[in-house]
Amino acid sequence: MPAGEENGVPDALTPDLVSVMGNHGIEGYADSKLVFGDADQPSNPEEAVAYQKARTEAYNNGKRVAYVVPVYSADGATQVDTFSVKLPPPPQEEGKR
Repeated sequence: MPAGEENGVPDALTPDLVSVMGNHGIEGYADSKLVFGDADQPSNPEEAVAYQKARTEAYNNGKRVAYVVPVYSADGATQVDTFSVKLPPPPQEEGKR
C-alpha cells in the first residue's frame, strides 16, 4: 500500500486500494486503478475501438495476462507479492455464439 493511500472510500465510488490475493497466495493491497484498468481507459470512441481491438488481438494470440501490479502489506511500504490482471475474453460477435 503506497504511503498516504487508504483502503477505503473517502470521496469516490472506488477505494484507492483493494484487497487482493497475490500470485503466490499472499494477501495484501493493490492500487485499484491498476487492478480495474482505470488508469488506461480510452477517452473517445476512436480510442475505445483501437483499445478493444488491441486487447482482442492480444487475447486471440494467447496473451491472458494484461499486466502485473505490486501487492503491498498493511504497512504500505513493503511489497509482499504481485497480482496478475488478466485479459477478459473478447466479446462475442452477433451470430457467432
